[in-house]
Amino acid sequence: MVAEPSARVPDATEVIRKKDLLATDVVMDSEVALMATPDLSICGFTDNSFLAAHLDNFFQMSLERPMDMMR
Repeated sequence: MVAEPSARVPDATEVIRKKDLLATDVVMDSEVALMATPDLSICGFTDNSFLAAHLDNFFQMSLERPMDMMR
């Protein structure tokens, strides 16, 4: 889920805040994916499990690395 910083989330939810996102990938169980730019001017959906798994990998790597290392 992507939400505003003030949004309430369920108690069991892990919250990860990123201030410098250039794009947002929301991946659900590596089988489907929602993709969007921050201003939502471009967004899409895929049920291609290969592409969803690839996005899941990219998303996990971006959470583990500082943005300076990715530039």
